[in-house]
Amino acid sequence: MIIRFPNLHFYIEGVPRAFRILNMEFTMYGAMIALGLLVGLLTIWIHAGRQGKNVNRILGAVIAAFIGGTAGGRALYIFCNYSSYDGDLVKMLSLREGGMSVFGTIIGAVILVHLYCLLTRGSFLETADVLVTGAAVAQAIGRWGDYFNRSSFGEYTDWFWAMQIPIADVRSEEVTSLMRENLVDAGGISFIQVTPVFFIESVLCLILFFWLLTGSRHRKYDGQLYFRYMTAYGVIRFACEWLRTDRLLIPGTKIGLSLVLSLAFIVFFGLQGLVRSSLARKREEIRREGEERFYQDSGMQERIEQRRENSRQDYSEEELESEKAAIKERIRAEREEAYRQELEEKMNILHQKEFQKAENLAEEPPNKTGDGSVS
Repeated sequence: MIIRFPNLHFYIEGVPRAFRILNMEFTMYGAMIALGLLVGLLTIWIHAGRQGKNVNRILGAVIAAFIGGTAGGRALYIFCNYSSYDGDLVKMLSLREGGMSVFGTIIGAVILVHLYCLLTRGSFLETADVLVTGAAVAQAIGRWGDYFNRSSFGEYTDWFWAMQIPIADVRSEEVTSLMRENLVDAGGISFIQVTPVFFIESVLCLILFFWLLTGSRHRKYDGQLYFRYMTAYGVIRFACEWLRTDRLLIPGTKIGLSLVLSLAFIVFFGLQGLVRSSLARKREEIRREGEERFYQDSGMQERIEQRRENSRQDYSEEELESEKAAIKERIRAEREEAYRQELEEKMNILHQKEFQKAENLAEEPPNKTGDGSVS
């Protein structure tokens, strides 16, 4: 079938929902998700290697995230659409039937990666900082599965990005009255004109990916990228959900589940990120103050002034900075040497005490019992 972008004068014919290989049918939706996962895995592998992480442990976390994400995404989707399955367990477990919740995928992945890190005694936040970069780019690509699936669209619009889909390719419950009032007939086919929400979310996730990639070079604490991703994706999804007409609703209500979860992500992870960032800044201030006090107590400034007075008068600023760096390095070496000597003295005292204790035990006569045995 054809999908049209009339305001951009862009028309794509033959957009398939599925394709066949060796008599096996594959959906384009699943193919785009698989492509996103492969690119995300490659991103994680490269990112982990550059940061000097244990690549094998990171790949183990990826497997855990994939299993947990698949189970969580499907479970949350079934929870919101349970009545449509009529209790058919086989249909519920059939992933070929489609139906995944992105928030369910994220929550399931986080839970299983937590368990994996507990079992392997690894840091969850350190691991998550690597995984979220791959997750962002995977979502940016995977969202294009909705393009082939004719889903994840919004209300009628006449903006430059307006997308036209044959009404026959869309479920009737997803077509609003406003869309029906603005049907477009072309070539004997009726089209609904909608907002391509999948495209908006894909672009925003790509921007989020580059933001995370840039932030990884200036990470101040473990979990910084993780909290940034969770908060930012909550904001992205909260904005996109207002545009969508095919929302997942909380059973028995007309409240969008993704709206509630995205708001929860913004509040929960946003607050954690703010608190941890504040603590990181305070730790950095304390470290700098301690370093300044150490240099002041060591008389570094006096050494610099004395060296300057004893040197030629035409001392350049570059040479002065070089002298400062050299003096700092000597002071650091002196401090390390003092610590080493202090440690050696303590170890010598400890060894002397142990040796004296052993001599005292050797000099003590053994206590004998009445039968001549030693007790």
